[in-house]
Amino acid sequence: KTTVVCPFFIATGMFEGVNAKYPLLLPILKPEFVASKIISAVRCDQQVLLMPIILHLVTLLRGILPIDICADLLDWFGILDTMETFKGRVEK
Repeated sequence: KTTVVCPFFIATGMFEGVNAKYPLLLPILKPEFVASKIISAVRCDQQVLLMPIILHLVTLLRGILPIDICADLLDWFGILDTMETFKGRVEK
């Protein structure tokens, strides 16, 4: 059995500096929240776990809209710019 886990960015050093244009729609996820959701999904034999839940809508729209419109929506929501302030894990 497999559970496919597709989170948005997680607030770890790996994604340091990443910013979302609309954090209420696409929040940077807390590791504890993600871990809890993964454990629940595995225990329930859930096949796919998308986080946050709005990613289900993105998946649906990607399947029914032309690629040009999908690209415009990604741009409007700021998805294409989330890595502009990316720093990554700081070496100690």
